Amino acid sequence: MFYRQVSKTVTKENGEERDEQFPVMRYFTVFNAEQVEGEVAERYQVQDDPETREVGPDFEPADELVAATEAEIRHGGDRAFYTRPVSFDDWPNHDAGDHIVVPPKHQFESVGSYYEAAFHELGHWSEIRTGWDHREQGYPMGELVAEIAASFLSAELGVPQGETLENHVAYLQSWLAEMKNDPSYIFRASAQASKVTDYLLSFTRQPEEVAT
Repeated sequence: MFYRQVSKTVTKENGEERDEQFPVMRYFTVFNAEQVEGEVAERYQVQDDPETREVGPDFEPADELVAATEAEIRHGGDRAFYTRPVSFDDWPNHDAGDHIVVPPKHQFESVGSYYEAAFHELGHWSEIRTGWDHREQGYPMGELVAEIAASFLSAELGVPQGETLENHVAYLQSWLAEMKNDPSYIFRASAQASKVTDYLLSFTRQPEEVAT
């Protein structure tokens, strides 16, 4: 489902012209990469290793992106989180904070789960860098944006799903309530997640390679 705001010039009965905005929504049918044939689809498919014939994802693009951001990532503990700048309004001249903590990779049930966690926290790390103020949007919205961005990045970089959905149960009720009260909630979250994804991908890709 694709959504965006479109501007249109409308002529009123008195002849006055004014620009109005209205939402346009389109639906597309999508397929798993394994269901598609062709050279373009192959870059998204898991390929056999010609040496061992074992199937395994390539995590190098994910590692390159994480390193290229130069975000301060500390490995330790048993949970992942992002510490925002202490002096939020003074960023980037803040006194402390602005770092990510992620448990060591071996503590995750799968390698994919590690990268999902890292991408999620990089989503939070990107908030202030993309001009998005979490204080105005609310905590549940921030979590939804970070989770959608992590999913976008995982799909783009070929990171398999880490099966960490149980971590989101605590947020489901608040997300559903917000979407019920505000139909545009999920669209606003997706739009910001796309902005975050493009921002993070720009560290390792040329502008024309980054999806819009």
